[in-house]
Amino acid sequence: MKKILLISMFLIVSLQIFAQSVKLEGVVSSADDGQTLPGVTILEKGTNNGTVTDIDGYYKITVSPEATLQFSYVGMESQEVQILGRSKIDIALI
Repeated sequence: MKKILLISMFLIVSLQIFAQSVKLEGVVSSADDGQTLPGVTILEKGTNNGTVTDIDGYYKITVSPEATLQFSYVGMESQEVQILGRSKIDIALI
């Protein structure tokens, strides 16, 4: 009986953890010429969770619903963006 209760509690906690994440995607480009930027670093602020854009400037990341993303690229100004319930964020770096 204790094992069933313990397993049940573990499953409930696991479901809550998975329900508290947001899958986010987008494209990062240059504000100057509109070209997509490969190799842009995207981090969830305050965590080690991050990703890098692919050769087409595309990224995917799973973050918490209250997350702020930090976009950085060599030679351009870093930007921070709150996700505010969005599932897609395209951004142009200056």
